Amino acid sequence: MKKFLICSGIFAFTFFGCSDESKITSPDTSESKNYHQVKVDKENHIITTSIKAHTTGYCVLYKGSFNWNEFFFDTNPEEDSTRYEIRGDTLAVYYYGWSDPLYYIGGSTDNIYGEWNNIECSYIKEWNCISDEDRKFKEQYYKTVLTISENKFKEERVYMPAYFTYDDYMNTQFITDLYVHLEGDVNFIGFTTLYTLFIPEQESDIKEYEKSHGIEVLETSKLAKTFKLNGKTIKFEVTKIERDSLDYSAAFQVSSGDKVCTLQENQVSITKENCSGLSSEGLLGYDKNRDFNDSLYLNGLVTMTKDVNEFRKCITELAATDND
Repeated sequence: MKKFLICSGIFAFTFFGCSDESKITSPDTSESKNYHQVKVDKENHIITTSIKAHTTGYCVLYKGSFNWNEFFFDTNPEEDSTRYEIRGDTLAVYYYGWSDPLYYIGGSTDNIYGEWNNIECSYIKEWNCISDEDRKFKEQYYKTVLTISENKFKEERVYMPAYFTYDDYMNTQFITDLYVHLEGDVNFIGFTTLYTLFIPEQESDIKEYEKSHGIEVLETSKLAKTFKLNGKTIKFEVTKIERDSLDYSAAFQVSSGDKVCTLQENQVSITKENCSGLSSEGLLGYDKNRDFNDSLYLNGLVTMTKDVNEFRKCITELAATDND
């Protein structure tokens, strides 16, 4: 059985972009990047996409071994259709039959081709948007951009240079994810990998969360924070950080009293050169007992988290132990 693990797209329909000197998107390992054909019906406000013949490289995991293979895909005449609307200077896109659109600005309403910035708004009976302050803060580090051209219809996250130099890991999305987990939501879906350790959050938002949840910060730095949660003193410490573009190797520990929980994780951009040296240990989305006899086709970014189940068990036990 073939199983595809194509990582790091913003949505399932995205593919991987390239980069220039001022911004970086998720990696594209395809040999033929422009194999999509995009048609815009301006009269009926319909965007259709189809796939032309192309060759794509995958790192294939089969029975514990990784090997690089090139695959030829013939032309697929079937078309996917997306409806759109122009509302003033705003583009509303109803992806593949979605009932609620995503909203974009920054492109030309006279010529829909170009780049459009997702404004992170939704409309269900009333508008719900992130604040201008939050948007400006996020756009220092990344934007979500929809590109429409004759061979590209894709939304992707575009990273700014400041994203790669940000090093205040105690003011990131991961911290609030950690708090939620320690407060008892052991199945919290956001607490899955260290990826959120690299998503900056405003210090004021972190402090507001801590205040509203009765979390007392005793000591903090860019790499560690000691705090009291539900009467228990807990220390979170980043013990290893190595970053190279979107690749990283990181480790941290959470401790309280004699209980110490550790987690290590690597994220790697797959290439033809590094494919054979990959390890299936902790590979996100891979279950050795279930998938060993199947072929798993890897492309883009892959994440390997060591002993994640043991960590989840450890941190649940840590949160449940008696208070100080």
